[in-house]
Amino acid sequence: MTVVFDGHVAGELYGSRTRRAGVTVLFSGRGETADQKIESMVRSLRPGEPVTVVTNDRAVARAVRVEGARVLDVRTYVEEALRRTRPAPRRRKGPKEIGLTPGQADAWADYFGEVADRKATFDEDGARLE
Repeated sequence: MTVVFDGHVAGELYGSRTRRAGVTVLFSGRGETADQKIESMVRSLRPGEPVTVVTNDRAVARAVRVEGARVLDVRTYVEEALRRTRPAPRRRKGPKEIGLTPGQADAWADYFGEVADRKATFDEDGARLE
């Protein structure tokens, strides 16, 4: 992932680049806006090379779309990113069968009295299913 900022806003960071935790941060050079830097970067890609540009700027979106970039507005990007980072919902499995060994069943039968069905079925929360 690369994030581009206007260099003129950052003072001495004109044209600088740094990378941390998989994110490259670029500042546009003197006489260049971040928008121009983004458009230039997209134009420099090989034809058909996939790239996504996240911007709410309609002019930038139009310019990079013409070059083949996928464009997302910021809200859509954040929603997609959150969906990718949230853990998948836990799927409920079917009932879990819990069986006793014959010796355990005999011990329980002796203690509680004879039980016709020596297998019990429980759901994931431990509730017995009839």
